[in-house]
Amino acid sequence: MVSPTVVIGAGPAGLTAAHELAKNNRQFLLLEPSDKIGGLFHTEAYQGYCFQLGRYLAAEPCRIYYRDRLFNYPLSLTNALKHLGPIDTALSTFSSLKARTTAILLPVLDPSLDPYPKTLESWLLERFGGHLYRIFFETYIQKIWGISGGKLQSELLPFAPNTFEGKSSWKQYSSIAASMSATVQKNTRVLRIKHSNYRVSRIFVQKGDEITAIASSHFISTLPLSDLIQRLDPPPPPAILQAANSLSHRSAITVPIIVNIKSLSLDCELYIQSPDYKVSRIQNYKNDPQSIHQGIDPNKTCLGMTYFCTQGDSLWSTADADLIHLAKQELMSLGFVTDDALIEQGTVIRQPNAYPIQHISGVRAQALVQDYLERFKNLQTAGRSGLHTDYGLTHAMLTGSLAAKNILGEQHNLWALRSSTIVDKSLGQVLEQLLGQAMESDRSPDSLTAPAAQKTTTPLYF
Repeated sequence: MVSPTVVIGAGPAGLTAAHELAKNNRQFLLLEPSDKIGGLFHTEAYQGYCFQLGRYLAAEPCRIYYRDRLFNYPLSLTNALKHLGPIDTALSTFSSLKARTTAILLPVLDPSLDPYPKTLESWLLERFGGHLYRIFFETYIQKIWGISGGKLQSELLPFAPNTFEGKSSWKQYSSIAASMSATVQKNTRVLRIKHSNYRVSRIFVQKGDEITAIASSHFISTLPLSDLIQRLDPPPPPAILQAANSLSHRSAITVPIIVNIKSLSLDCELYIQSPDYKVSRIQNYKNDPQSIHQGIDPNKTCLGMTYFCTQGDSLWSTADADLIHLAKQELMSLGFVTDDALIEQGTVIRQPNAYPIQHISGVRAQALVQDYLERFKNLQTAGRSGLHTDYGLTHAMLTGSLAAKNILGEQHNLWALRSSTIVDKSLGQVLEQLLGQAMESDRSPDSLTAPAAQKTTTPLYF
């Protein structure tokens, strides 16, 4: 099989790259190893509820649950002080003023100091102070990433907003103007990537029992860097393999629970800071304006309990029945459901390698992998996992778009993108359309239609 361009991975970056190629009348093949289109942001359905796991449109309202009180998210200093008790307010005010004063004076007293914090912990301490950091951030960071904020790169924050302006309904996605059709092969796994003199000639993929060789002039990969490096044939030097294998991810488990309650005073999303609970986030799908509900009982509610873990650890290895039991128990302990009889049923959705961990010790390893991959003349990596960054959806989509533009003749360094990047807001509409089509394609043949080209009013910068 021969295709002018092969895009590996049908997540936000892969879909955006495919759209960019399609609207420029370039043929391509889009390969997705799973049976879902959308990557981390794909759509799941359970008992009539249709919900998107990775948030990419603003969830409103969205708040933090701490000590039986609700705080704004993102956290603001004034809101936090308003809801804390007098002792915590006094301690938080003092530590915040001390941290901000120190941040201003230190560069003046010692100009040789780097003014930008290198770890996530130091960045948060500088902005909120030690007391608020210990209350709101320390344990939650440990929950999400499995390590302390002192071991995470500061690039995790501040990040570009993980949302696009404006709201859209999933119901609108089916009305898309088509300019070109492109083949999407789901359940297609890349086995080997043949290369010579830093040029990829073909890849070998497996779908079911069939193994196929695909030759192409251009390749865009959104695979995790470790997976990509391991599939190169011949293999790279041992130092590159070791560096790639050291780049790790966090996985996510979502447990949707059906409760026999018509309405709950729960926000669309609630973040659970307390280390007393394993759950990190609760989503009320009934309050989610971006979810589609078909044939559901109006007297019932569906709640999504999200747990972060590492693939292979004790939580990831827990049986589905035990995870459902854990979710039920924590719902009751939190006081959102008071009677066990009101909890009817649940299911488990696992997302392996969902979030790249930007460990402070991984900077050199990532630099080694980057330097090696940049030598390839016709292979680009894009997306969160493809660049091992966790800057959110906007970053992922932009890298996919610019990777395609590179094939079209432009020159963009995807590794140089930073969280402050300005993103063309029409990309948000593009992703919504592509994901909407993906939902339809799950009920029809494996084909994806690229939307018609839209007029760009805001240029892309990096």
